[in-house]
Amino acid sequence: MEKVFIKTENGKNPHAGSKARDDVDELLKQRGYRPIIVGNYEPREDRKENLFEKIQRHVTSLVNAFRLFFLLPGKSMVVMQHPMTGFVYFNWMINPLKKIKKVKLVALIHDLDSLRKLHGENQKNDELADLKLLRKCDAIICHNSKMKEYLIEEKFPEETIVSLELFDYLTPEVITAYDESKGIVIAGNLNEEKSGYLRQLKQLSKELVFELYGPNYSELPQESVHYHGSFAPDDLLEAIKGSYGLVWDGSSIGMCEGNFGEYLRYNNSHKASLYLAVGIPVIVWKESALSEFVENEGIGFSISNLYEIETKITSQNKEELIKNVAVMKEKVTNGYFLNSAMSVVEGKLEEK
Repeated sequence: MEKVFIKTENGKNPHAGSKARDDVDELLKQRGYRPIIVGNYEPREDRKENLFEKIQRHVTSLVNAFRLFFLLPGKSMVVMQHPMTGFVYFNWMINPLKKIKKVKLVALIHDLDSLRKLHGENQKNDELADLKLLRKCDAIICHNSKMKEYLIEEKFPEETIVSLELFDYLTPEVITAYDESKGIVIAGNLNEEKSGYLRQLKQLSKELVFELYGPNYSELPQESVHYHGSFAPDDLLEAIKGSYGLVWDGSSIGMCEGNFGEYLRYNNSHKASLYLAVGIPVIVWKESALSEFVENEGIGFSISNLYEIETKITSQNKEELIKNVAVMKEKVTNGYFLNSAMSVVEGKLEEK
């Protein structure tokens, strides 16, 4: 059985989302999968899409769907990264691909946008992608046991779902960013919608210092908050320094709330993998999907609110913590989690 994956060309501006997909592409190549490349049309982000751009986007997606029908080899195992550009048109092609070309389709989930509920009027399209297109796949790699439980509740067959546990984060070289003298790292999109809680950091103990890395930070400087700027993923690896890495979303330091905060109940935040890839222990919300994994592996700790951070830090066995993080760093930077999940998926599909 030939093994291939659908590779969508990324836009010109690298970001955390493209880093995750690029790492999957690289690891699949290492496993012997051949890329089937399709183009990608990305509308401008600085203004609303005009009619011509909308038509261009739809035409590109439609052409890609037809190209994939002819380019994907018959009786092959095909890996797609979900959600993919032009999924509405690709959804039309899945049944013909399975019936005529006998392909077996594997979906690796990056996001379930129907759970994030960020697109308002496009919520129906998100539900089409997450609940209809995915249902046609022969195997699904989801983030964790919480996301798996959600999919099972939505009547997805349990035997088709494999949990990734954690995203891998490939690095060009061994990098250690752990520095006990530095503050707590907060990396990622720092805009008010996703990271509104940053406004409230001044309410925490003055002993806590935060190191911020990412775009869209517009707050006035605070004594305990150091903003270091925005970096491309590979450059961030060299710039980042800290004693812990925080995974927290929403507008409050009291809990993770709003669409972004609630999504952490199901989502493996890619920034957790970033922190671990450079040897930094993680702090996560107690009700997040990552909480159980972090606690069980001893690679950080979970909190109900940000007020608990100072007490939790003082109670950590630092020697044991750093030892556990080093083990996890070795795994995430070498593709352990995707390779493990793909081995399970391949075993399932090759038996059929």
